[in-house]
Amino acid sequence: MDFETGEPLEGALVEVYSQRYWRRYSSRWEPFKRITADSEGAFSVKIESGENYRVIVSQINGESTYVPYGKYIRTDFDESLVIRLTRAASIKIRGRAYFIETSSIPSNTYKVLNASSETILKSGDLSLTYGSQAESFTELVKIQGNTVLVPVNTEILVEVISNVKIGEKTSQRTMILDDFRDGLEPGQYVDVDLRSKVLPESLLSVKNESDTLRRVINEKEEEGFYLAVERQRLGELDRLIQEAETLHEIESYESSFTKLREAYI
Repeated sequence: MDFETGEPLEGALVEVYSQRYWRRYSSRWEPFKRITADSEGAFSVKIESGENYRVIVSQINGESTYVPYGKYIRTDFDESLVIRLTRAASIKIRGRAYFIETSSIPSNTYKVLNASSETILKSGDLSLTYGSQAESFTELVKIQGNTVLVPVNTEILVEVISNVKIGEKTSQRTMILDDFRDGLEPGQYVDVDLRSKVLPESLLSVKNESDTLRRVINEKEEEGFYLAVERQRLGELDRLIQEAETLHEIESYESSFTKLREAYI
């Protein structure tokens, strides 16, 4: 049913999974039943006593108008569940949280946080997590990897966790998107370009690198060293940074990142 109005939600997609053990300490969730709620918003599933199940409720008549919901069940008797779904707003996260250290494409996980406590929100028993992380709602309800469904009229943050492999190691970066601190309206659709969020940080990093090089050159020249090659490199860095800033201002993010990578390398 609708969390606010109590109205039944006819056509809600209900997917039930059973937990199956295939090694002594390993298990996986396997599809058990897939049904839709009737005109009274009800559904019925016969399950085995003493087994573990997971219920996922998502789309209403094929539309993602509600936040997906997850519930774990283990029971030895007939049980009635009351599932209340919260209306959703949709955040489309475009672009990539590129790293200037590499041209490799990062994988992103998105966590919906309470704006006050910065703790992750839950829908039923499951955390509101989307993106590349295993068992996220992206995987469970098969929505696009860059779509984040969030509860409406709720002060939220979105934590972005980006991972990319650099050589033999995996590098991770975390950022907080606070554009939604005041909450979103039912059915509202918001576009966010990650590159616009990451670029200022990357620019600052390269500027700090340039300032460090400038300081070292100045100190060495004061000691009597002649550093023509290093001074030329510094001039090249300054030029690339200026070009990257100009490209950022006109929202040419891909080209701006390219310039920053040249400067970083």
